[in-house]
Amino acid sequence: WKIYRYSNFSHNTLVVNNQLHNVDCFAPLTHFSSDSPMPHAIIKMDDVFKGQLAHASRGAAMLDNNRALIQDEWQASDSPAAVRWGMVAPASIEILSPSTARISQNGKTLMVHVLAPREIQLRIYPTDPPAEWDEPNPNTAMLGFEINLQPHEEICLAVIFSPGESNTPPAPAIKPLAEWSQPLP
Repeated sequence: WKIYRYSNFSHNTLVVNNQLHNVDCFAPLTHFSSDSPMPHAIIKMDDVFKGQLAHASRGAAMLDNNRALIQDEWQASDSPAAVRWGMVAPASIEILSPSTARISQNGKTLMVHVLAPREIQLRIYPTDPPAEWDEPNPNTAMLGFEINLQPHEEICLAVIFSPGESNTPPAPAIKPLAEWSQPLP
């Protein structure tokens, strides 16, 4: 689990307080819909972050115009939490503004827009493994940002992925994950 490529440090997920995920747990799928206009799935990740966050859920949805939405809801526990949101790309990443980036590969472009209730700063993180015995990860980089939560603070944020560069439709209204669909039985 401490091999860089296998851990949450090098994947499209969260890192809380620079800690590994709890792997002896279960993260259930709580909501699912294959219906238009927003097919989606929501996963409850509370046990994955036990001792790190009081609550964590992630929703993934397909939107109009071939766009995708990743929405996260977190709540800090009794202690502050430094949460890093990240995604790895084997492509060129360009930061266009604090909350917008362009990912390019083989003549194709993906725009990344972060919608957060407070200012964030997108960053490019290296994907070089920290240990000598880990294999290198050539031609990859991680796009992400960090948010510091105070004890018991809650936050909801969304990241929208739009193919191409032109005619990006306006961002959808962000509503709580619990309102996306009915819970699974």
